[in-house]
Amino acid sequence: MNKPMLYLLDDDPSICDVFERFADVLGLGFRSFTSGTEFLKFCSPETKGCLVLDIWLPDMMGLDLYDQLCEQGSALSVIVISGQADIPLTVRAIKNGAVDFLEKPFTNSVMLERIRHGIELSEKRYAQLKANAEYESRYAKLTSREKEIISYLIDGSQNKEIAKELSISRRTVEAHRANIKAKLGIRSISEIVKRSFLSDQN
Repeated sequence: MNKPMLYLLDDDPSICDVFERFADVLGLGFRSFTSGTEFLKFCSPETKGCLVLDIWLPDMMGLDLYDQLCEQGSALSVIVISGQADIPLTVRAIKNGAVDFLEKPFTNSVMLERIRHGIELSEKRYAQLKANAEYESRYAKLTSREKEIISYLIDGSQNKEIAKELSISRRTVEAHRANIKAKLGIRSISEIVKRSFLSDQN
C-alpha cells in the first residue's frame, strides 16, 4: 500500500531537510519541488496528500498556484508558509480552503499537527471526488425522461403531480424512480436532492 504523501514547494534547501524529517516522523512519503511550474507539471487529478506551499516562489506567487489547484478541483490539502505575515494574503489563503497559514519560523509540533490534519482532509476530499465522478458517470447514462423526472423530484413534486405534468401514469413514474435509483446506485431519491443542494451551495 502506498504511503500518504507530503509535498513541499519551496526553494530553500534547509526547509526541505526539515520537512523530509517531518514526513519520516509521520510515516509519510515525501517529495519536494523548487518551482511552481515543476509542481504543476507533476500534479494530476489523481494527486492527493498534503502540500506545504511557500507563498513566494521563484517563478510565480504561491497563492496563484493554489488558485489553479482549486480551479482544477484538486484533492490536495494545502498549508501555506511565509517568511513574513501578510494579513490580506492570509485571508485569501484561508478563504480558498487552506489548512493554515504559518509564518516562518514555525513550531515543529504545530506544523506536524497541521500536516497530519491535512493528510486526513485530503483523503476525505479524494474519496468524495471519486464518489462524485462515479455519480456523474452514472447520471450521464440516464434517459432524458429519467433526468426530466429527477428535475421534478428535486423541486419536491410528488408522483401523482409528476404523472399529471408529464401525462403518464403514476405507476410509470414509480417505475422510472426505481430505474433511477438502480442506475445511480442510491437507496433513496433524497440522495439526489441532497447532491443538488450541495451543488447549489458551491
